[in-house]
Amino acid sequence: MRKYIIIASLALAGFITSCELDRFPGDGIATEEAFETIADAELFRTGMYSLYRNANYNVRRALSDHQVDIVNAVSDYGNRKGLLYLWQDGLATDYDIEEYYQVHYIALTNVNNFLNNIDEIEAEDSSEIETLQKYKGEAYLMRASLIHNLVRYFAKAYDPATASSDLGVAIPLEYDPTAKPSRESLEATYAQIQNDLNDAKALLPDVSQAMSIHLTKDFAHAIQARVSLEMHDFQGAIDAADEIIPNYPLASNQSELESLWTDDNSSEILVKLYTSSQEGRAAGPSYINLNFSSQRYVPDFVPTKKVIDLYEDGDFRKDVFFTEKNVYIAGSTYNNVKLINKYPGNPEYDSNPNFSDYVNAPKLFMISEAYLIKAEAQARGSIGDPIATLNLLRDARGADPLTSGDAFELVKEERLREMLAEGQRILDLKRWGEGLERTGGQDAMDGGLYTGGSNAPFLTKPANDKMWVWEIPINDLRTNENMQPNW
Repeated sequence: MRKYIIIASLALAGFITSCELDRFPGDGIATEEAFETIADAELFRTGMYSLYRNANYNVRRALSDHQVDIVNAVSDYGNRKGLLYLWQDGLATDYDIEEYYQVHYIALTNVNNFLNNIDEIEAEDSSEIETLQKYKGEAYLMRASLIHNLVRYFAKAYDPATASSDLGVAIPLEYDPTAKPSRESLEATYAQIQNDLNDAKALLPDVSQAMSIHLTKDFAHAIQARVSLEMHDFQGAIDAADEIIPNYPLASNQSELESLWTDDNSSEILVKLYTSSQEGRAAGPSYINLNFSSQRYVPDFVPTKKVIDLYEDGDFRKDVFFTEKNVYIAGSTYNNVKLINKYPGNPEYDSNPNFSDYVNAPKLFMISEAYLIKAEAQARGSIGDPIATLNLLRDARGADPLTSGDAFELVKEERLREMLAEGQRILDLKRWGEGLERTGGQDAMDGGLYTGGSNAPFLTKPANDKMWVWEIPINDLRTNENMQPNW
C-alpha cells in the first residue's frame, strides 16, 4: 500500500510563524507527496535538517546563559530575556522557552515521519542501500539529540537513585499529529536516547570529517559522552570521548581559535549546520549589538567580572572570547567595556560587507568539550589523571599548566573558562548540584547595570530552586491533559 509523508499542519504552522523564519528549499517535499524513491528521501532529509537547524540556532542554544552567572543586563535592556535573568515565575508563558520547546517537537515530528517511512523505499543497488542506511542513521541521531536537548532543560539532572520516578519528557516515536503523549520517566527518556544513539552508530559510516554539515558517527560518540557523564557512567564518558579526541586536533594558536569563532572554520568542529547568506540566517545572542543607524554599540548583556577574571595573561582565550567597545547605555557612553565575542558574525553571511549581521553557523560540538567531559569523568570516577587531561587543553590555549589542586574544582573552572556563553553553564551547575552566585559588573559599567528586581547583578539562588528546571509551556499543559507540569 502506498505510504505518504504528511507534515502536520500544526507543526508546519508553528514552523512558518516562527520569529526566525527558516524555509524548506524550493524543491522540498510537498504535503502528501509519495515517499517512494531515494530522491524523495534526499529531499525530505534536506527538510529535516532545516527544522533541526532551526532548533539549534545559536540564539536558542545560548538562551539559558541569561539565567546564570556569566552576564548582567544593562539598565535599558528592555526586559529582553527578563524572566530568565530575574528568575521570575512565569517561564511557562515565556516566549523564548515556548519557542524552544515548540521547534524541538516540530523537528521530532518530521524525524519520526521520516523514520516511519524510509523502509518503504526499495533500493536499486548497494550504493542506494548504503545511502539510505546513512540517512536513517542521521535521523536516529537527530532524534536522540533533540530529545537530549529537551530533557536537559525541562527535567531534573539525572540521579541514578531517583531517575525511575523523576519526570523526563514526552518522547513520541511515531508520526501522529493528534497524539497527546504524557511524559516518560527520566530513566526511560535517557534509555530512549541511548537506544537511538546505538541505532545511529550501527548505521553511520566510520568517517571522521571536521566541520561536517551532516550528523556523523563521531557526533554520536560526542552526544554519548555527554549522556554518559550525566548518567554518572564515568568510564562510558571517558570511552566515548576517547573515540573522538584523536580525530580533531585542537587549535594551536590565537589565530586558529579566532577562525573557529569568527569564520566557523576549525579542525575542532565536529558538526556545523549548513548556513549561507540566504539560509539559516539567525543572529546569535545580543552580546555586541552594533546599532547601524547610530553607529553605537548597545548590548543588552555584558559579561560579569567573575568570568573576565577567570583568564590569566597569556591565555589567548581572553583576547578571543572578549572584545572591548565603547557602549551606549541609557543615554551615557561607557568606554572600553568588555563584551562577549563568541558570536561576532561570519563575514561570509553578512548582507552588507560594512556591517556584521552577527550570524554564525550553529557549531554543535567542539572537541575541547570532549577533553572537559573526560577530565570531569576522571575526577568524579577516580579514573586516570584529570589534571593531565586539562593540561592538554590548556597548553593548546596558551595557559599555564596546572600542577596541583582539587581536580573536580579545576574541571569546573576550566569548563566555565572554555565553554563560556555556549549554553552549558546552567546544565553544569544543575549537574553538580550547585546554586547560583551572580557577581557584580565591570567597574566601568556599575552605573549602567540593571540593579532592580531583587538586586539582579548580585543574585543568589539555591540548588533546590524550582527554576533550575524550565516549566512546560502553558499551551501544552492546557491542550494536552496527559502532560504533567514541573511546578
